[in-house]
Amino acid sequence: EQDEPKEQAIDGGNCEPKNNFVFIKVHKAGSTTAMGIFLRYGYRHNLTFVLPRKTPSLGWPAQLHENFYIPLQNNAYNILTHHTVYNREVIGKIMPTDSYYLAILRHPINILKS
Repeated sequence: EQDEPKEQAIDGGNCEPKNNFVFIKVHKAGSTTAMGIFLRYGYRHNLTFVLPRKTPSLGWPAQLHENFYIPLQNNAYNILTHHTVYNREVIGKIMPTDSYYLAILRHPINILKS
């Protein structure tokens, strides 16, 4: 069995994978495409996801609540990437403390045009 190739940064240097992260999904900013990439990454690396119970979002536009996601026994989630309201305190209760927080931002005027 071959070892997986080491991932490289765009500049040619080495990069270290981050397995605990929150992707703040923003409307009309290419976030569905990014979410798909993060879901495939998590699946490939056998990571756990915060997944919605009933709808495609985690309660959006309401605040994240434990009734909105499928619970794990020990809250051992690695990735949160579905639509949710950003609240660091609430999200921090279910995500590891070393989680990275990511978002795609879009200029408000461009959103009005689309």
